[in-house]
Amino acid sequence: MEEIPTGEMTVPKCCQECECYQPDWKFRTCLYAKCKYGKNVNPFRDRPLSHDIIPNPEKDLNDLRDLVSLAYGW
Repeated sequence: MEEIPTGEMTVPKCCQECECYQPDWKFRTCLYAKCKYGKNVNPFRDRPLSHDIIPNPEKDLNDLRDLVSLAYGW
């Protein structure tokens, strides 16, 4: 992955100001595994968050199947 030269873009002071920061992800805090600004930070959490973005993916998948079956008359 290429690092962005600091002269072309404004480098955020901290990860929380970066556009790649992901506060709701369970296992990581960044979109990238290596900082695109060249900072030496670890994007992986020491402990995963107790919640997930999709609390019950099976329920959401079943709701989607119901919508599709209603739309197509299956």
